[in-house]
Amino acid sequence: MRGVIGPLKSAAPDCNLKIVIDICASTQEGFNRRAIDITIRETLRQIGAEVMEWIEK
Repeated sequence: MRGVIGPLKSAAPDCNLKIVIDICASTQEGFNRRAIDITIRETLRQIGAEVMEWIEK
């Protein structure tokens, strides 16, 4: 993600950039809560991503 967003923002700081990602992941064992909260959510926060919807079941 950073390799895409960073260079575009650096080249044109006033650009209007919209990237839409739809992720659906499942596992019978469940996902590591730390991986989701610390790694994934923190990465999204650091890049300034707007999470439009986050659903966990």
